[in-house]
Order: sequence, then C-alpha cells, then structure tokens
Amino acid sequence: MSRIAGKSLFGNDNLDLTDNVNADLVFLGSSRCWAHFDPTFFKNRFGVSAVNIGIDGHSELHLIKLRLERYLATNRPPRYVILNFDAFCEYDPLNKKQNNALKDEYSRYAFFPSDANADYVEYFKYNIGETYCPSFAFIHNKIFYNAILATENQSYKNYGFARSEAVWDTVSRPVSNVMSKYLFNASQVDSIMSGLREIKQICNTNGIQLLCIQTPVYQNLSAAAQFKDTGIMCRRLSIPMIDLNISKISRDIGNFYNSNHLNAKGVNKMNEMLSVDNRMIAFINHDKR
Repeated sequence: MSRIAGKSLFGNDNLDLTDNVNADLVFLGSSRCWAHFDPTFFKNRFGVSAVNIGIDGHSELHLIKLRLERYLATNRPPRYVILNFDAFCEYDPLNKKQNNALKDEYSRYAFFPSDANADYVEYFKYNIGETYCPSFAFIHNKIFYNAILATENQSYKNYGFARSEAVWDTVSRPVSNVMSKYLFNASQVDSIMSGLREIKQICNTNGIQLLCIQTPVYQNLSAAAQFKDTGIMCRRLSIPMIDLNISKISRDIGNFYNSNHLNAKGVNKMNEMLSVDNRMIAFINHDKR
C-alpha cells in the first residue's frame, strides 16, 4: 500500500489526495464533471482555487453526495459547489442496479477503510476478502500490476481532471443513439429530485453556494426532452442552473470524443462561453471574498 500512497493510479482513486486541499470551488458529478470541468480555467478566469471530484461511470446522485461528504470530512467547506446535472442522472442509494464502475479502482480503499472513507466504499459492497486482505483485493479486482508499478494517472496529475485530446473515431464507433437508453424517464423524476434536494441540503448546512451546470452532449442526444426537464427540476428546488447543452457546441462533432463527452477542444469552447456568462460571473461574485 505504501507504494501507491499519495498517487492516483487511475484518476478517480483520489479520495486521500483531496484531503486538506481546502479549495474555494468543488466540481461534483459524473464523468461529464470529471471530463469537462477544468480547475485551471476557473483559477485563471475567476480567481478561485478548484478541485474536481467527479466520478467516472456514475451519474447516481447518492454516490455523488457521498463523495461530497467524503471531501467535507477532511476539508473546510468550499464557497461554491458546481454540480454536473443532466439527463443521465438517477437516484439509486442502495445501488440496486449494481453499477460496479470504478469498483476495481477503489479497491485500494476497501482494506479496513478509514472513518472518512467508510460510507463511500460501502456503496460498492466489497466482500470480506477484499476488506481484510489488500493483496486479494488487488488481484481479485485486477489492479495488482497497477499497484506494483505505481504509475500515476497523468491526466489527473497534470490537469486535475480527465482532459482528453482524443477525436471521435466514427469509423470504429459510429454515431448512434445507444446512450439514450441511460436517460432518465418520467417515473424517476421525483426520486432524482430527492437526490438533488439532499445535495442542496448539505450545501445549505455548510454555507456553500450551489450551481448546476448541464454540459453539452452531441446533437444526436441533445434534443431529448429530458435535457429540458433538468432545468424544470432545478427551478422547482430553487437551484440556479446554466444549461450549456446548446447547438453552438453540440452540433460540431469535432468537440466530442464520443456522444456524451467533450474533448479538449469542446471543453475550451464551453469555457469560452462560461467566461462571459453573466450567470456564472454573478454566481462567483455572490460570495467572492
């Protein structure tokens, strides 16, 4: 374990690496948080220190809440939280769907988890062997050689988020609507609002300003009605929202490396819009001190 202490092997295995950073701004959400929100841009443009604790592969709001609570356990409350909130969000606090994305990567924390990590790793339901024998956890979860080599994730190390220069190879991965099956449906709206309300309550309790941002997806997905419903939910809960899922970005396939993630070019386009967005400026200035 000592070989990988203080290192992120995969990017998201950063629970301990975000201890005592005491950032002004915390980015929260799914892979679209993890891949789209650039801490350096916010530092340079708005003068606030920022940390990205997005969770690749998970749009589940309870787990996202647990990640925020994990951060707050070892840091002073930030002034601001920006939540990536979009049509892929869901609320499944018991993980009934058994989404095990990142379970392998997080297994380093399964061995006698610290008090700060306990609730977070419990979500992934590690077995007894994984909890009490770290070598078993590494082998069982197929990260043994990663742990031995202790090679750091360079994107996280260099940029603090999952920046990608990749372009969408539409030959090997043609444009399709396959991701639309992951959009929430009408029966899920109330539960999603419950999850969003829980995050808002944590922010209110800790004196944190909360903003939701819906980041762009490619045009084959962007017209889905659910991407409008997110704004309605935020208004019902009195949470400010900036919807950047607009044609100016979504119609250009060069901004994406797949249907639901921006590449570096797309992130830069999004940042250009945020840099002059009056709602973004007002949000930061509301508690600038």
